[in-house]
Amino acid sequence: MPYELLLCDRRDKVAVVTLNRAEKRNALSIALRNEIDECLQELEADDAVSAVVISGAGPVFCAGFDTAEFAPDKMQAVEESSNRYHRRLAGFAKPLVAAVNGPAMGGGLDLAVLCDIRVAAE
Repeated sequence: MPYELLLCDRRDKVAVVTLNRAEKRNALSIALRNEIDECLQELEADDAVSAVVISGAGPVFCAGFDTAEFAPDKMQAVEESSNRYHRRLAGFAKPLVAAVNGPAMGGGLDLAVLCDIRVAAE
């Protein structure tokens, strides 16, 4: 399935998922967390995929949650997407690798820690 904020490239038995909000330092917006959840759900069900690598577009892995969305009228959506996203990452049934290509701040560090393996750039 095509995504707006993610790139998903399958290479043999490995899927490479790239957070694609480089202009926002790959900040985890509600929409991006929802897309990560949907993408991982699809990849988990796909028997042709044996492992998933997550990385970030541009020089930053992930700057954390998109604090621009921390407004009273969005807090329920923030909480719901966050809970769904965290459950998906924590319970993912296939090896999940964080290819930390740059800074991983706040929720970005959280994303890396929720992966089974972390490989970091210098």
